[in-house]
Amino acid sequence: MRDTTEHHILEQAALWFARQEDTALSDADQRAFDDWLAASARHRVVYHEVSGIWYETALLPKPSVQNNVIPLPAKTTLLPRSVFTRWQSVAAAGLFAALALSGTYLYDVPTRMQADIYTAKGQSERVTLPDGSTAELNTATALEVLYTQHERRIRLLKGEALFTVAADKTRPFRVETNEGEATALGTIYAVRQEPQSTEVTVLESKVAIKGSADQAPAIVLHADETAHFTRSSVSSVSTIDADSATAWRRGKLMVTDQPLGEVINELNRYHAGLIRITDPEIREQRVSGVFDTKNTSAAINDLENALNIRSTRLSNYLILLHH
Repeated sequence: MRDTTEHHILEQAALWFARQEDTALSDADQRAFDDWLAASARHRVVYHEVSGIWYETALLPKPSVQNNVIPLPAKTTLLPRSVFTRWQSVAAAGLFAALALSGTYLYDVPTRMQADIYTAKGQSERVTLPDGSTAELNTATALEVLYTQHERRIRLLKGEALFTVAADKTRPFRVETNEGEATALGTIYAVRQEPQSTEVTVLESKVAIKGSADQAPAIVLHADETAHFTRSSVSSVSTIDADSATAWRRGKLMVTDQPLGEVINELNRYHAGLIRITDPEIREQRVSGVFDTKNTSAAINDLENALNIRSTRLSNYLILLHH
């Protein structure tokens, strides 16, 4: 799964490409760009992927502004037309193409090929497994189904899913992640693959969790409990409202006194593009509320009104938040 560092490199590459498409770089900017390229071989590879994708899609029809840009709230600012008219369209389309095509196809092809069940960004799906159990997939989730005569194993390749497990005393039901596994003990539970850990939340009955390299006995979680685990350890168990924690099943994100930065990270899981905080001072502002994951633009509007912040939108694909 692509981590946050890879995502950041892709974002930087798209923005550098967009700036050069708009106009020749100044001497200082050219030096900065050269330094960025020289800093990492990965920078150079991703930059060439982004530029290649843009030129390959240059003949596609340009999207209609009326059909693709929602009305902006009063506090939303647009970049000056005299400076950014061409840059805006190139940055928006280029960044979106980079994220959608490069992220989805160049980075995600192996996952798509391995997965038996897959949801794209912003999509969700409920499927019935061969034994009658069900899996509800959240946004950008991939599952591999590995059933045998002796066990029912689901490999969560990326994303998040909730499982309602059919009874079968002869074959345990296990969800495997990069860090270990979560074994059902007659239950409904959600498993989320994060960059460096796995999160398990139990809605009903019990689940045993264990890191693949952990020598300690498995930890048993009960209903309305959650925990994170790595390959070598399990974090402390917390009591939560599991129904609220899995509100994504209803297309909702429920937030209680969380930093804005964390809320934006969650909304980015559903947004077809990228939302970025450019003003560090607002990152720690506290947020509470219920947001629609099917309409992330409306969620941003709500955050602007609640926190008295502003946004700059390069179409609806790149949204920058600031004072």
